[in-house]
Amino acid sequence: MAIADQIRQALEKRDGISAQSMSPLAASYQQEAERVNVRLQEAVALLRKGLRAEAIQRASLRPNALEAAAALDFPEVEEWFEVLQFLEVPLPTPVDQDAVQQINEAIVETQPLAELFKRHRRLAIAKAPLPWRLKVLRRIAALDPMNGVWQEDLESWETERGNQIASELKLAIEQDDAQTIDRLHEEISSTAWLVEPNPKLIQEIKAKKQQNKHAADLTNLTRIAPLLHDAFCQFDDTRAKQLRSEWNQVVARMATTVPADLDEQVEPALAWLSEMDDQESAFAARKASIEKLERILDSDKPTTDIQRAYREASRFEEPIPEALVQRFHAVIAERELRQRAKTRFMIGAAVASCISVAAMVGFWQWQSAHKASVAKAASELKALVDTGEFTQADQLYNRIAKSQPNVINSPDIATLKIKIDEQIAAERERANRFESLLAAASDDDPSLIDLQALRDAKKLAASDADQARVYDIERMRSKWEREQTKLDDKALLERLAVHESNLDRIEAGTANPAAVHSVSQILTDLDNDVAKFSKHSYQLKARTKLTRDRAVGLRDAMQDTILKADARSDGLEKIVRADSLQELAEGITAYERALPETYLSREFNQVLSETSMWRTPQLVSQWFRDIDAAAKRGLSPAEVKRLSEQREKLAQKIEVDALLQQGSRLTDLFEEVAGRAAILDEGFQKISAQTISELVTVLAPAEIGRTQQHGFLIYRTHFEQTRDAIEGDGNLGVEVVVNESAAVQRRGLSAPRRIVMEPAATLQWLSEREADNRQKFLADWDAAFLATLAALRQRPQLDGIIKELLMLQVMEVAIEGSSFLRTELEPELTFLKRRKDARKRWYEPKPFNAKLAFEVESRVIPALASAYKRRTTPSLQIREAVNRSIDWVGVLLRRTDGNMDVTMHRSPTDTTGDLYTLRPSSSSPKIAALEKIGSWNGKVPTLNRSRSGLLSGRPVFLVSKADSDSK
Repeated sequence: MAIADQIRQALEKRDGISAQSMSPLAASYQQEAERVNVRLQEAVALLRKGLRAEAIQRASLRPNALEAAAALDFPEVEEWFEVLQFLEVPLPTPVDQDAVQQINEAIVETQPLAELFKRHRRLAIAKAPLPWRLKVLRRIAALDPMNGVWQEDLESWETERGNQIASELKLAIEQDDAQTIDRLHEEISSTAWLVEPNPKLIQEIKAKKQQNKHAADLTNLTRIAPLLHDAFCQFDDTRAKQLRSEWNQVVARMATTVPADLDEQVEPALAWLSEMDDQESAFAARKASIEKLERILDSDKPTTDIQRAYREASRFEEPIPEALVQRFHAVIAERELRQRAKTRFMIGAAVASCISVAAMVGFWQWQSAHKASVAKAASELKALVDTGEFTQADQLYNRIAKSQPNVINSPDIATLKIKIDEQIAAERERANRFESLLAAASDDDPSLIDLQALRDAKKLAASDADQARVYDIERMRSKWEREQTKLDDKALLERLAVHESNLDRIEAGTANPAAVHSVSQILTDLDNDVAKFSKHSYQLKARTKLTRDRAVGLRDAMQDTILKADARSDGLEKIVRADSLQELAEGITAYERALPETYLSREFNQVLSETSMWRTPQLVSQWFRDIDAAAKRGLSPAEVKRLSEQREKLAQKIEVDALLQQGSRLTDLFEEVAGRAAILDEGFQKISAQTISELVTVLAPAEIGRTQQHGFLIYRTHFEQTRDAIEGDGNLGVEVVVNESAAVQRRGLSAPRRIVMEPAATLQWLSEREADNRQKFLADWDAAFLATLAALRQRPQLDGIIKELLMLQVMEVAIEGSSFLRTELEPELTFLKRRKDARKRWYEPKPFNAKLAFEVESRVIPALASAYKRRTTPSLQIREAVNRSIDWVGVLLRRTDGNMDVTMHRSPTDTTGDLYTLRPSSSSPKIAALEKIGSWNGKVPTLNRSRSGLLSGRPVFLVSKADSDSK
């Protein structure tokens, strides 16, 4: 069975997944992946050398590397890698997908249509990834355009691939996988699609790629900027120039401007380097001008050229060296003298020159012809040498030696001759070595072919003919190996069928020494068969290994059963009958020491390191009871603080929220209750500190002769000072509040006058109510405030406008300390705040009216009544959150078939609930975490079979609702 099928079967057995079962599979996969990757890398190395046909042949040799890579890249491989990582099994090497892609592209580009059909079928059988198959299908459609089936398949596959790309892009974005995003961008942008992918998807890929590129560029600039600044500070111009080059390369490919902070950081360094560049350019230009002047002075250039070079060297700020100036003037003076002497000499020389001209012309013509012959011969020889045609070059040299012997004496031609002779000798030696190796490799009997000599000869093959001779021998050997593999496969399959039948028979029986001996004999026979039929195929190797592993596992299991059955029975009895967690730990310890090699002991060994956590659920249960008791009494801020501190201590030992019915809600309630004392004090203090707390109301006619009484607000101190006068008869001047800031103005009020101690009395009443009922406010905030608002509404002598103002202020305090009231009354609070203008002239005298405005009465009061009916106390909410009972009821034990069971030590028939076990937390191995594994229906436990990673020996806890009577 292939390794991929073995892994699939193992993944389907959820309860059977363990490090022990997965480690052999990971090792087998590692071995297969390494072998395939070596083959793929060899083929890619040939591709890089331009040897595409050899690369494809190398990858296609049996066993086919591409088919093996496709088999190892099965759909569940990523899930399997996650399982291995969870079990802490070392991850095997994955298949080199980049190499596979390169080879596939080479194959698609070179294969004819028939080969493409064959490859198309192979990829379909191997369930290769869709991008691989699409490349082949596009090539087929291009070569067979008259067949509309390919176009239809291509449209269907491209539509499916577009959906895959969307999913892969989403995952790549979540994992910040820039490499995958680049690959998807390359696939979408460099491929001619019949069904164009979703434009939004294309735009998203391009945007994400651009975003990644921009982020990478910014990262590079952020890295370079401080380094460039440091190089500038240290005057390290070499390092600074190197970093500037890197900086400019990154900036050049950026689509946006450089961030201002980075630009400012590098600006001094760039300016310094620019200045250095200018100085170096000027220095180089001056140096070049000086050197040019020196060369011209040493040459026989015309005087005008010398003077031009002198002027060019004089244009720089630094003067020309004095010695060079003097030399320039001396040369110019000498040339002027020579020019005058030359004029005189030319007249006399004219006659003599006419005589010598004829002789010179003849010699010049001969010399020119000789040079031309040498140049032509050297050029032709060099052309042949450069193209590697050394035999033709030697033949040309011999022809030149016969026809023009004086030409071959040229040094250039002599040098070429030496090189030609060396290469001809090297080629002769290679050819002799090739023939020797090919002869050593060849044999009429394919089984006797020397493979090492054949590989060496192949390395020396220089021509197509040489390679064809090597290929003929390779083909003969490959044909023989295929035939031999078929024969060995057939024979080995027959033997494997016999061995597997015997194993089936033994496995169906009972474990005894005779059965163990029979399995050992099967293993010996199997090894002998493998050695005898050594040319069997790779697929049969996998099946042979599977049969051998099965035999070894069966033998070990029977030995384990025979040798340790009695000890296991005794040890498990103690574990099963344990009456406490302490006795359970002692029983597991005794079993693990007595039977250290059993499958249970391997799990027990790990569980024993967790025993210090076993009592943490009892601590949580006690904390729940403490919360419930405190909630019954009425939670105070001090109680909340104490319980919160207990929770923080528990959180250092066990994850508590997994057991809470409303974990985050409990935290919010604790925080809400803890902050209420400060809100209550600050809110009522603010209300009591208002100016209206010092005001009382005088009821009197608004005008003399009128009977209807108006309410006039005056300060209580003023009333106390003039009480007798105000309550007496006759007209009286009274200091009345006349604006929002409570300023007063004397106004005449006629009798009869009557005093109402509002609003001061209501403010005093609110302050006393808060002080007298403080504990009630803190314990049942919502009810206390709603009752206060109802009582405030009923104040009979309080002006309706001021009553509305005070209700608004009390509601603000109530809502600040209660999320429930915030939800219920936030709209009404907003409504009251918007009525600011209606209350703006609260101080004005008006006919006395203690009722609220109609719109306030009709909207706010029903909302308060509704909130009062819907309210619940924090204590009830908190008690509901912790209404859980945690009891130890059993232990996890794995059966011999690998499945896990719950062995119940206690079976409470009067309750139902969820079953949990303890494990180290993923956040810290020192913290316990309760993991839900099943349920209890009052009669039998039910285990969630999809759970993996369960260990035998871990205690099982029943989490159920606490007894309602205790509530």
